[in-house]
Amino acid sequence: MIVTKKSATAPDAPQVRRTRAASDRELGNLFKQLASLLRAGVSPADAHERVGSRIRHRALREACAEIAKATAEGKPTSEMMARYVDLFPPHAVGMVRAAEYGGFLPEGYELLSQQFNDRASMNAWFYFVRWISYQGLIGIAIVVAAMSAFWKAFHAGGNFIGFFVQDLVSRTLPIVLVLAVFILLVRFLLHSHVTLTLRHRLILRAPYGFGARARAEALHVFLWTLRNLAHSGIPPKTAWQLAAAATPNYDYARRLYAAAEGPREAEPISEFVVRSELFDADYADMLNIAQQTGDVPGTLDRMLEITGEEYAAGKSKVRFGLGSLGCLMMALTGGAMLIYFFWQYYGRVFEEVDKYMNSP
Repeated sequence: MIVTKKSATAPDAPQVRRTRAASDRELGNLFKQLASLLRAGVSPADAHERVGSRIRHRALREACAEIAKATAEGKPTSEMMARYVDLFPPHAVGMVRAAEYGGFLPEGYELLSQQFNDRASMNAWFYFVRWISYQGLIGIAIVVAAMSAFWKAFHAGGNFIGFFVQDLVSRTLPIVLVLAVFILLVRFLLHSHVTLTLRHRLILRAPYGFGARARAEALHVFLWTLRNLAHSGIPPKTAWQLAAAATPNYDYARRLYAAAEGPREAEPISEFVVRSELFDADYADMLNIAQQTGDVPGTLDRMLEITGEEYAAGKSKVRFGLGSLGCLMMALTGGAMLIYFFWQYYGRVFEEVDKYMNSP
């Protein structure tokens, strides 16, 4: 959440409640059900109570119950969501806050549902890459232990299985434990709030389509929110900062928010676009003309179409990139196994056979 001073776009810091995190799929399903109920005319309090009663995730169920109780008393949904920092990311809270101000809460929930389900689908491709990587590492460990046991058995004339198990326990197992600790540490850092800004900044520069997707998603969600707020008649500066807080990439959100900071109530949106340095120059020109003709919402619609196409292309790039990464990991680990095997076997077999034949 982007917080500077007490205002509609930057509320007081909430009382944080630490819980177990929810998966992207669970959040996507939650927001999808809430959007459907709100569209059917159910109040936010009743919607959260109904959905929460059917959720298996304990922390989500408790959060929905508290949100239902608070909204029944007239409190904003976003204010209660902001307390559960491990459940709802900052951009989700920002989206709900913007939707509450603009009066498009069902649509806001629907967009959040699409975002989290898209991320869940992308993570499914990650499972493919991780599976290949883990299998490859296991294969390398087995080949290393097997070749070591083979030559020990060759010299000692003993039990290959015994040497193999001994080598696995004495050499491979400690390495596996170190790798497991390293992987757990990396996973912790990737999900920690402390590294949020750093990892969001790095993802913008990531290869294999990740950076392109993150940039396109950030601008698309920002413009979608800004367009809806503009249709609601909210002043430009307030609309801009509300939309900035709903941006999924924290680094982009920070830069967008800063573009409208200060006494800029009278400035048009085109000035914020230029100051953010995140958009093409054509966007500022389009908005300048729109401000003269009074068609800012229509121009935002056209800009949204452009970023939507870029976002769709970014998602395709990520799928292709993950497939390429999986093939690369297969080639690296498989190649490492073959190289080690041939090096250990053919690089030593003739020498070892000569020693054996010449031995008394």
